Amino acid sequence: MSGILLACIASTGAAGGGGGGGAGIVNLSTTTVIGIEVSPGTASAEYQLNVDGTAYGIVSLGGTYAIEAWCNPAIYYANYEVLATLLSGTLDSGTTGSWQALTASRSWVNSTTVAAVNTSLSLAIRAVSNPGVVLASANVNLSSEIVTA
Repeated sequence: MSGILLACIASTGAAGGGGGGGAGIVNLSTTTVIGIEVSPGTASAEYQLNVDGTAYGIVSLGGTYAIEAWCNPAIYYANYEVLATLLSGTLDSGTTGSWQALTASRSWVNSTTVAAVNTSLSLAIRAVSNPGVVLASANVNLSSEIVTA
């Protein structure tokens, strides 16, 4: 995996309101999340930027696993926004095309009950206090596939 690691300063309020802000390190790596399910069933692949500062893969027949720390220290998660751009495929859920505050966990999901479904996204993260500068970006590929036993 390749990644972009940048130090950044954010000066927005903490989650729930209030002053503060502070320094954090934002990191995103290009990754693929693969969900497989045995027919009949539903295969799903989800990528999540969680408010605990961790990026997770959540898959059928595999559960949840940590991919990387996207925000370190995690207490500064609310200082950032994410933009997801759909490059190919379709999503079952997840917002694309507009900046979303990371004051809540954000996820993107594809799923299938037949064959295979592939989705490609581009993610970008910026600080709320400096919206003109993208601090980290990467592509995320979601792949869901039904297999026969």
